[in-house]
Amino acid sequence: MTTYYIDPSQAVNGSGTLESPFNAWPTIASNNTYLQKCDTTAYGQLNLGTGLTNVTLSSYGVGSKPIVSCRNTTPIVFTASAQPNISQFTVNTGKGGANITENGNPMDFVAWSTDLATTAALMYPGSFTNQRIDNSTSTLYVYPSSGTVADHQYYTSVNYLTANGSGATNWVISGLRFEYSQDGGIYA
Repeated sequence: MTTYYIDPSQAVNGSGTLESPFNAWPTIASNNTYLQKCDTTAYGQLNLGTGLTNVTLSSYGVGSKPIVSCRNTTPIVFTASAQPNISQFTVNTGKGGANITENGNPMDFVAWSTDLATTAALMYPGSFTNQRIDNSTSTLYVYPSSGTVADHQYYTSVNYLTANGSGATNWVISGLRFEYSQDGGIYA
């Protein structure tokens, strides 16, 4: 069993040792331990593969739990929609965007109804909805908590799940914080 170290704050990708950590999560393999440095944030989805066994995902060092985030690192720029107070953005992520933050705070989700006018009537300041167009595109609509969308900074998820795999057995996940996944977070 090998232990690999991940420190996303490193500019150069290392070999995964404590002295030379990876700067991003590697592909996960059976019978290994993966430790992310405390007080760091890694962006992107962890690929847990299929049928992996005896894997530990945890942290090392001192400080707050490290974060594995599916948040897009590029802010969303919304445009006006046909409804007052509502702005829109088209997402091409394959699963739509079911998670939006406004100035770092999660927005409330309002389920899509018959059409935009009907759904907009259900929305309120600090809420959002999404309309799935097809399997690869959705349109997101936000109702800013105050003012206009130009007064705030918005981010959406870029991955459906924070950690994705199937048939996993004998896994230990501790000491990590997962955030901004579009759905359940971990599928194993």
